[in-house]
Amino acid sequence: MTDRRPRLHQIDAFRTVLQVRSVTEAARLLRVSQPAVSKSLRQLEEILGCTLFARVGGRLLPTPEAAALMPAMEAVLASLTALTAAGRAVREGAGGQVAMVAIPSLATAVLPAAIEAATRRHARLRVATQITSTRQAVDAVARGVVDIGLVHDILDDPSVLAEDLGQAAMACAVPAGHRLAGRRKVRARDLRGLPFASYAVNSPIGERLRTAFEAEGEAFTPAFELGASTVICEVALTAGVPAVVEDYIPALGRWPGLRAVALEPAISLRLRLLTTLQRPVPMAAKVLGEECRRVVEERFR
Repeated sequence: MTDRRPRLHQIDAFRTVLQVRSVTEAARLLRVSQPAVSKSLRQLEEILGCTLFARVGGRLLPTPEAAALMPAMEAVLASLTALTAAGRAVREGAGGQVAMVAIPSLATAVLPAAIEAATRRHARLRVATQITSTRQAVDAVARGVVDIGLVHDILDDPSVLAEDLGQAAMACAVPAGHRLAGRRKVRARDLRGLPFASYAVNSPIGERLRTAFEAEGEAFTPAFELGASTVICEVALTAGVPAVVEDYIPALGRWPGLRAVALEPAISLRLRLLTTLQRPVPMAAKVLGEECRRVVEERFR
């Protein structure tokens, strides 16, 4: 009987082409030939029974089927990352391996300082991190693929223990010189008709923003829908447009040309540390979790 399960090289080819939208560039990054990437994609399409990419106007775009398959693909890669890291730790005799997952904004604002502090306490600490969406993060923790997770308000899952670390809120980051820059508060109606950057409307935060804006009789219609807070701020600063983003991101000081202004309606965020209930949390993961907690206490309260 022929084994019809996807191979790792096929998944790697799919994910890389999805990121760079080019078979040629994907081949360069993967250090294989262009025909090899094309063959991997064809094989994966045959196994899955659907087309993954289509050329539209000269551009290589993922099909809706490809988008629907991405969470499962990411879960496979996260499992392989954790397995590889665990094997390396065993081989090197290091007992400090942590597999974790985080959303982009908290990975930026919390994780670097937490890792630095944790490595001072646990000299042989090794951290394998997946940066992904809230939904995928909760799923990875629930299934025990990773030890800990950092997210905002989570979807209920009985196999995940969620600890509140602190509170944050959405804000409007306004470039200097913009007509909203002098406001003490930016209301939903102030953004009507203005191009602004924020999260995709169908993302977890985007859905909350849309609901809050609609309650004010306004539509949440960002001109630039982006997947990471750092990119949102970069686009806001470069394009000279407001951005609706977590208030702690402009506070990092990396975009001195942006000023965080309170957003109305107020949208609060709970910062959560997730641990799996499927197995005991390793000591190294507990140490990293403690440092994540400390960073949040120092920066968000």
